[in-house]
Amino acid sequence: MVLGVSIANLAKVMKLADNSDAITLSADQEATHLKIMFENAKTERTTEFNLNLITIDSEHLAIPETEYQSVVTINSNEYSKICKELFSLSETVQVTTNPEFVIFSVEGEVGSGSVKLGHNEGDKQGND
Repeated sequence: MVLGVSIANLAKVMKLADNSDAITLSADQEATHLKIMFENAKTERTTEFNLNLITIDSEHLAIPETEYQSVVTINSNEYSKICKELFSLSETVQVTTNPEFVIFSVEGEVGSGSVKLGHNEGDKQGND
């Protein structure tokens, strides 16, 4: 599934998340929008946004049809910071995962960059 998302608009929505929010991104198979949900277990608050998708040429991106098996849990402020940092170089981000880490990377006319986050079991234990 290929989704075209404006990183600038995504960053605007991400600014609305609280530090302790869990973020869920989802989309239907033939989606016209990206559903973004912030959940805060401590305050029992759930906030939902629907971000309109942009049309992109998926053939140009050369992204193969794939069923993704990874679930990445990340602090909303950290995710927002990564989006802001990488947007300065490109409007498109590649996410690579394995059991030990996740890498967010970009490549654009200005240059390239990446952010690598290691698996941190301590974060999960601290949020109980």
